[in-house]
Amino acid sequence: MLIRIFRAAWFLQYLLLFVLAGVLWGLAYVYPYNFFSGGSFTLIKGLDALIVSNPYLSLSLMILMLIGEAVLLNAILGIHRLTHRNQLVAAAVYLVLMGSSPLMVQPNIMLVINLLMIILLHIVLNLYGQQEPYSRLFDAGVLLGIASLLYLPAIFFIFFLLVSLMIFQIFHWREWLIPIIGLAAPFAFVAVWFFWTDQLVMQYDFFITKFTFILPEMFPLSTAYLAIWLLLLLLFFMGLPVILRLFNDNSADLRKKFRVVAFMLIFSLLSAFFAGADLKWHLHIAIIPLTVFITVYFIRHKRSFWGEIIITLIFVAAIAARVLMAFQ
Repeated sequence: MLIRIFRAAWFLQYLLLFVLAGVLWGLAYVYPYNFFSGGSFTLIKGLDALIVSNPYLSLSLMILMLIGEAVLLNAILGIHRLTHRNQLVAAAVYLVLMGSSPLMVQPNIMLVINLLMIILLHIVLNLYGQQEPYSRLFDAGVLLGIASLLYLPAIFFIFFLLVSLMIFQIFHWREWLIPIIGLAAPFAFVAVWFFWTDQLVMQYDFFITKFTFILPEMFPLSTAYLAIWLLLLLLFFMGLPVILRLFNDNSADLRKKFRVVAFMLIFSLLSAFFAGADLKWHLHIAIIPLTVFITVYFIRHKRSFWGEIIITLIFVAAIAARVLMAFQ
């Protein structure tokens, strides 16, 4: 089974992560222009055209970044004892879920946003038991500010950060004010730059339009991708009894940290209502907490045979979807 292969963290398993990514994105090397359509980095002028004109280099960098994010998330979960340190299950699950997305066939802004969100999760989990964690809170706010400049709906995760402070019983006014200051800092720097270059009014008008509700763009889904979403939903509900028991774990720190991850998932879904036309990109953030809970289900549930069957089917369906895209 796919998960059993990664129930260790030897050098072979790290190589197999590259094999896993190669299977999921390999066809993009053969038929690059069937996968690279552009429109994924419109915020940064010229970058979108650069990606489309250099598909092989762009795809290679995307795969390296995805594997890096997967390994980083796996390491963070191990550091905080949410999963076992000597396994790469979380890395494999993250790659499969990201590879099962119909939009993750070319580099896009969510690669950067998810990296920032993974680091943010690590900083937030590190707040547990800390006295006056001012620097960590400021770092978390700055990360959110940078993420919001690149992808505005990320700004709503400031409420996730504040809820996490409540979970960790941090109620001093300084701890609540510092992340808000950190969030504002990148906006202040950018505002000064736009003022200096006489673009402030134009950029301000563009920024305000982002708060206007826009219906999500409809995009066609193949049968393979519909199957993936249904299988993922089934896998989540299969693991729900195990997930609910996490909130009553004997260890107080694990209880609170799992609640933080749960609220990250909740805010990933709630903030989707403000994503408007960016909804199809926004749901990639939810893959981070979903990876945590699915990984814990595989690790803590002794009889996860059917779960492993489902994650393997998701992997196969993702390959089928890539084949359909390659020959469309």
